[in-house]
Amino acid sequence: MNYKDFFNCRHPIVAAPMNQVSDLNLAIACYNAGIFPSLSLYNQVTNGKVDLDKSTRIIKDFQNSTGSAGIMLSLAIEDFFKLNVQEFVINNKVSHLEIIGDYDIVGSSKWHELSALMTIFKQNNTTTILKALDSNNIDNSLDAVMLKGALGAGRGMAHLDIDFELLKIKEKYPTVPVIMSGGIGKPHEVKKYMNLGCMAVSIGTLLAASEESCVSKETKERMIQSSYEDITRIKGVRQNALMFGKVEDDDYNNTFSLAKGIRNPTEGHIFAGKSINSVNEILPVKDIIENLTKGLIF
Repeated sequence: MNYKDFFNCRHPIVAAPMNQVSDLNLAIACYNAGIFPSLSLYNQVTNGKVDLDKSTRIIKDFQNSTGSAGIMLSLAIEDFFKLNVQEFVINNKVSHLEIIGDYDIVGSSKWHELSALMTIFKQNNTTTILKALDSNNIDNSLDAVMLKGALGAGRGMAHLDIDFELLKIKEKYPTVPVIMSGGIGKPHEVKKYMNLGCMAVSIGTLLAASEESCVSKETKERMIQSSYEDITRIKGVRQNALMFGKVEDDDYNNTFSLAKGIRNPTEGHIFAGKSINSVNEILPVKDIIENLTKGLIF
């Protein structure tokens, strides 16, 4: 299966779902630029709980604006198991889900339940993509895998050679589509992973610094002035971030600090990976994608 059959977009590029950043405006810009858009379910939280009514309105707005139901929604595995979330996904005809968390889920006690749910979603035309950090959390029954490396903004495993993990996956599970994620920001990197057998690549940091992103102009300018050498790896949660100032009493995902950093580069942080080296100016998403795919034929 190729990316056009799987994602129905012009370029084999997926917008990485970014907490507090992947919103409606950015999703529409990604769709118009010919890449596959995403939304984070956790951008819509009311009183500490995911607001499914608000999320429904955003998905409907996306569908009405683009005429497409093609979008990837990111959610944690514990929410994937909730009946109201399952109904929300099916009722809103969400085309793709990225499942995050419990990276040793394959073969665990939850695996049978997860597999059964993925089958139900597939029958309702929803594709599930499991985020994996290595070649162990893979199974032939998966619709696809998002392989996350440590050079991105998320929780990759720094001690692993992610290219080697990719090769092991392609050898053991040649029919499972793989989307490579983490630190990709240049055309030769896109070409490299497509040549290694990936169906697509995922980008996040470049889009966070885009013109359509909700990140403030001041924080984007700070990203422009920074490089990967300025990135701090947050201990415990293994997140890569451009730090502005420590925020006390944050949650596990450092959401409060992130929200502050998005608004102003005087406190908190912004998640960012190695591709911050490619952030040189604030550009529209379409220009970012043109630069990233320059000279490439898919």
